[in-house]
Amino acid sequence: MRAHAGPARDVVHNSGKVLVAHGHDSEPSGSVEGHSSNPCALVTAQQVAAVIRQPVTRAVEAKLGPTCVYVPQATSARNQVSHGHAKAHGVEVTLAITPMNFKNSVGRLSTATAFSVSGHRGYCGVIGHPVAYVSLTYGRVMTVVAPCPLAASIAKIALKNL
Repeated sequence: MRAHAGPARDVVHNSGKVLVAHGHDSEPSGSVEGHSSNPCALVTAQQVAAVIRQPVTRAVEAKLGPTCVYVPQATSARNQVSHGHAKAHGVEVTLAITPMNFKNSVGRLSTATAFSVSGHRGYCGVIGHPVAYVSLTYGRVMTVVAPCPLAASIAKIALKNL
């Protein structure tokens, strides 16, 4: 017998915590570790590279995470504009999914701009650096540190794998 009523695709880790597999959950299933414990599993370095339009050398889970840091390869100044689109130069993208109060997080943003991504409410703004917050279920918030249009695109990819 299962310990909870979550989807059958959940796996119980040897620690006793429930790991949530790919897909959308219709109800809580205990711990929401799974991908939120390693956000690098939600968006690949290649996907981030396509969004920021420059190579990403690696995706690294931060020691104090759960945060994934996508480190771009440096590009020369003459390659910064391609086909009329500005490329992100040296943008270090981070992605995290953490339990936090969405409203309080958004309240810290300067010049918050609302957006919607895959049916989730989000806000972009600046807290010393450009950041986007996306409201998730069960008191979780996706944080993407990157300029707003890039952050929203990365959040959309992550949401497909959450």
